[in-house]
Amino acid sequence: MDYTTPVNIPRSTHYGSNYYEFLSRKLKRTVRAFSSLEYWNQICLEMDYQVEKYCEQPLEAEVYYDGKTYKTVFDIWVKYRDAREEFQEIKLAEELESENAIKGRSYKQIAIQKAWCEQNGKTHIVKTDQDIILGTHYIKNILYLYPKVLRFEALDTIAEKHLLKFIDDRGITTVGQLVNNGIISAQNGIDILAYLYYKGNICFSDLKNAPFGFATEVYINGK
Repeated sequence: MDYTTPVNIPRSTHYGSNYYEFLSRKLKRTVRAFSSLEYWNQICLEMDYQVEKYCEQPLEAEVYYDGKTYKTVFDIWVKYRDAREEFQEIKLAEELESENAIKGRSYKQIAIQKAWCEQNGKTHIVKTDQDIILGTHYIKNILYLYPKVLRFEALDTIAEKHLLKFIDDRGITTVGQLVNNGIISAQNGIDILAYLYYKGNICFSDLKNAPFGFATEVYINGK
């Protein structure tokens, strides 16, 4: 079963002070996020070629847990291209580490969701900022690349094969070398590379710890 329709949650009723909306190329609709961490996770899923689809607030589940019936809304459902599925709960690591009421509430929510997943044969994982913010530049780079993917329309099949062959023949090249050799233009070349990364055709070196730029290495994704 696919969970592709978000639960309608009024913005004012959701815990958290930040709210985001963005257009998903993968889902062909507007996606909502109720925190910065949820938004960053969604953009990372959007840019992950292994992810086939995802849905924010995909299900309000009724769960019998510890002698009581509870209702809970999952943060996100993800389906991968290899047919794996999982429900994700997004939390700040400090919420799970601090000794306060938030920790107790968070752990109870996680336990209730895990109980539903166990009862229904689903996988449940908790993702924190430590799982999402990978290094000093990863989120910045992904947020830089995604708008270029979104605005990119199409690449001629012959031109795409020529570009990929050039990269493959060299093993590793750089963004700057591709521009200097006239393989891509300085105007829209980054858009093309972002789109090929989005599709899983190519990889970029060290997106986690260095800003994306002309020195960024580009190579074919061995998958």
